[in-house]
Amino acid sequence: MMTSQDEHKVEWQRSLDTLPGKLWDAIVVGAGPAGSTTAWHLARDGHDVLLLDRARFPREKVCGDGLIADSLDYLKREGLFEQIRDSACSLNSALIYSPSRHSFDVPGAYLVLERKRLDTLLAETAVDSGAQFCHGDVRDVTVSSTDTVLSVGNDNRQLRTKIVVLATGAHIALARKLGIVTNTAPYAFAVRCYVKSPSTLDKLILSYDSSLIPGYGWIMPMGDGRFNIGCGTTYDKASRPEINLRESFQSFITEFPPARELLADGEILTPLRGAPLRCGLIGSRPLVAPSVIATGETIGATYPFTGEGIGKAFETGALAAQVIHQALVNSDITRLEDYPRRLETEIRPKYRGYLAAERWLGKPWLNDYVTKRISRSKYLQGRFKRFVKSSGDPRTVYTVWSLLQSYWK
Repeated sequence: MMTSQDEHKVEWQRSLDTLPGKLWDAIVVGAGPAGSTTAWHLARDGHDVLLLDRARFPREKVCGDGLIADSLDYLKREGLFEQIRDSACSLNSALIYSPSRHSFDVPGAYLVLERKRLDTLLAETAVDSGAQFCHGDVRDVTVSSTDTVLSVGNDNRQLRTKIVVLATGAHIALARKLGIVTNTAPYAFAVRCYVKSPSTLDKLILSYDSSLIPGYGWIMPMGDGRFNIGCGTTYDKASRPEINLRESFQSFITEFPPARELLADGEILTPLRGAPLRCGLIGSRPLVAPSVIATGETIGATYPFTGEGIGKAFETGALAAQVIHQALVNSDITRLEDYPRRLETEIRPKYRGYLAAERWLGKPWLNDYVTKRISRSKYLQGRFKRFVKSSGDPRTVYTVWSLLQSYWK
């Protein structure tokens, strides 16, 4: 939970009433990791940027709170790692369970940091670089031949900009209105709560429980005796109309031994909260009109299979900023057309292996078999570790050929 020291850091939030009536270079709607990354990069490059969020900071965000290799690599490249690490719980191992409780360990560097804290630090970084931050709920966007106008709040305050970046995550009302979202159904859904316990658990834990497959349950140690416990699964009304995540969560904390032991002497601190997930770069148009682009989970940037979205938010936000920068410095709005092209060539290929792995793990017997093979094979363990470190593809593990090779390598 945030301390009083954390609270004062949000004093940089400005009121809409204090903003000058001018034409902004870019207005970023949504101050999660994707939006703050975009705003930070643009402000750092000298552009006049306004970052808006419909909530006042600090604010809640339902998430597993874990930061793995692709997130950490970005933070290191951009010089933010030490600051984030100093606020987070550091772990050096993850333990992964199959439906039948077979398991294997994945050594590595992992951080766990409450999203309330992470998102505040990222937005503050954007502000420190020159972006302006305001609380404001954008209701509409109107594009003309001269500028783009945002209508904000109940009084329809008008803000003018050259370019709009939509980074509203899984909250798709505005994205749907603008034609960015073409498939309104979420890809997955997740729930989580925070727990206090005297447990000495010091590993990140994922469990592919049979009631959640191809999703999983998780336990994320946060330090100071606090844990993020939750579960998530793909959302498909046609094939899985019976799924009830609240019931699945209750089953997870009572039947999964590490969770049961954690809560034996512990207490649940917060209500169970849920959120939809948009995954796989599916069901969206990243560029609409000449001057409106979308990034992060709004375009489905969260990975299938793992449900990891923070690293992809960083990556797509940084890519959006690169393209916008070129459009602004060349006074050529058509440069924004590079954004969907670069998403297709530079980022989409990374998702294919995750979709393939998700299909494999969606079958409990196959999930059990692969987990047993990984636990017994140094060859597969090495490949799995490379994939977790973002230096490999899940298909280097989840293919028939890889499993066959594991018997003689």
